[in-house]
Amino acid sequence: MTLNVQLTGRMGIREGGSVIPATELGGNLGRLLLVRLSLSHGAVPRDVIVDWLWGEDVPDSATSKLDATC
Repeated sequence: MTLNVQLTGRMGIREGGSVIPATELGGNLGRLLLVRLSLSHGAVPRDVIVDWLWGEDVPDSATSKLDATC
């Protein structure tokens, strides 16, 4: 299975003939997460993802927002 992630131009994910466009990636948070995960090497712990997305200003709703995005 080949999975292509396009991060520039028309952002999206393509597998064979199927395409998931950027509009279905969970808004800005989902697109940012896709970029960061695409550039990582291997599994990324949840606390690292939270740090990527919010840094020092983690909102109370971070867990629910991350659950809804992933």
